[in-house]
Amino acid sequence: MIPTRADLAERRGANSSREATSIRRTTQLLVVLILVSIVLIHILAPQTASVLASQGGTLSEQVYGYNMYDQPMPLVWARVSAYKNGILVESVSTGHTKAA
Repeated sequence: MIPTRADLAERRGANSSREATSIRRTTQLLVVLILVSIVLIHILAPQTASVLASQGGTLSEQVYGYNMYDQPMPLVWARVSAYKNGILVESVSTGHTKAA
């Protein structure tokens, strides 16, 4: 049996209706995923920031100053202190070096 023009138009209409429904559902799913992602970012961001802020470190290396010729030189007895919220966390000295 050969389909008529009306049959073909009906099939095209049904296919485009299915495609439109599929596109609509895909769009809705995408919007929901984006909203969930935004909410999760807002919930987790302050916790991540506080964890990163509480991470510590150590003081090391050398402290340099400049001589009268503007050349960097390691300071022999420099003291460096680290404070958090006004409380001393760590304090180190460079020690002394022997002149060559």
